[in-house]
Amino acid sequence: MEYYDNEVYDLLGHSFSGHILKHITAASGAFVVLRMLLSRDDRA
Repeated sequence: MEYYDNEVYDLLGHSFSGHILKHITAASGAFVVLRMLLSRDDRA
């Protein structure tokens, strides 16, 4: 995503860059892991 930063920025109407999308993707992945850990059953 960051390699094509300028192209992504132009494609999205100068609202988000590839760098920002990289951070959003990383945060989404961390959120999924957090939800998984919080929802697991500790009785095992």
